[in-house]
Amino acid sequence: MLTITDIRAREVFDSRADITLEVEVVLNSGKRGRSSIPTGCSKGKYEALEVRDNDPKRFNGQGVLRAIEIVHTLIKPRLCGMSPYAQEEIDGMLISLDGTANKSRLGANAILGVSLAVANAAAVQSNMSLCDYISRDREKFMPQPIFSMLSGGMHGDGNCDFQDYQVIALNAPHLEAALQVGKNVHMALKSILMARGISTGVSGTGGFLPTLSSNEQGLTLLMEAIGEAGYEAGVDVGLSMDIASEMFFKDGRYHLAAEGRILSTSAFIDYLASLCESYPIMLMEDPLGEDDFEGWTTLTQLLGGKIELVGDDLFTTNLTRFEQGIAMKMANSILVKPNQVGTLSETVRLVTSAKEAGYGIVFSRRSGETEDTSIADLAVALNATKVKFGSMARTEAMAKYNQLLRLQDVIPNAQIG
Repeated sequence: MLTITDIRAREVFDSRADITLEVEVVLNSGKRGRSSIPTGCSKGKYEALEVRDNDPKRFNGQGVLRAIEIVHTLIKPRLCGMSPYAQEEIDGMLISLDGTANKSRLGANAILGVSLAVANAAAVQSNMSLCDYISRDREKFMPQPIFSMLSGGMHGDGNCDFQDYQVIALNAPHLEAALQVGKNVHMALKSILMARGISTGVSGTGGFLPTLSSNEQGLTLLMEAIGEAGYEAGVDVGLSMDIASEMFFKDGRYHLAAEGRILSTSAFIDYLASLCESYPIMLMEDPLGEDDFEGWTTLTQLLGGKIELVGDDLFTTNLTRFEQGIAMKMANSILVKPNQVGTLSETVRLVTSAKEAGYGIVFSRRSGETEDTSIADLAVALNATKVKFGSMARTEAMAKYNQLLRLQDVIPNAQIG
């Protein structure tokens, strides 16, 4: 009988050279699976909690020795002897053992690390990719990539209010063509910035970091880069933004520090609508604050039939929050970050619910990423409509795009979407 014989956890470094958790599950066959867990820079208050050491003398308090101890002393004794194929049973045990609504006892990092490592071990044992193991012969498609180009907000050291300016290849017939569009626009943008004597250093998600005179200037720069790369904006390439409004939503108003303006929800919605009138914006992520429910409903009524409105902080990959959003008709798409919820099974249930409700599904990296490519496998296996892995600039992002290319090789007629 195939069983789990050992679970090992260790500290490793993420893409920001911060400490994060890696978990390895060993089977009695000698096969093993591994998972390393990313962490976000900007975090929604409703997402599951990590366990960190909070020791200022060690890695600025970000060490995960407590999480390692939890894996070794609380989780390992319960899982050893179980079949790695019993994913739902194992995830249910982890949830029950934690016993909190936000994973605060065991920590979402420890829980997800074990959950994904189990799935990876089972996939290795089955001589399958994680994608094939999870999909169970379900028809698979390539998700449409969203490419980061400019970073602002918490990702850009406050150079503007909005967190990410992105592009989407609109007519790419397959993944290679979409990646070529992303690369070409990224290089064109770099050339434009260099010609103006602007630094071309990049953020944690790979976007350039110019100081912008306004939030709108990020869009005008992307329009220029799209043209410089030989494409037509709105036809070949669309614009996308992670506005991350929760970062500047205070006291019921939207504080645009980069522009010296404070707007009511109504005025901010009008502002966003005007941007959509002026630019070929296809997607807005977190255009409003996570608890501005009335505003979200109004904005969805106004723009939901025209563009994709993605809830990240609004939903935090949380099924209860998402079901509330469905009932109130907020957003029409959901960002999926497995570490916001804690287990593979919960992620699958959330995606299933989103499909049934007709919402778009965008799998996303975190700003503190690792070389782990499991999220690429999950996105394809669960038929995500889009992925947000960053720009064409940093290794942790390229590892995930490269994994998509590998998966494409075994998907018949691997069109995007």
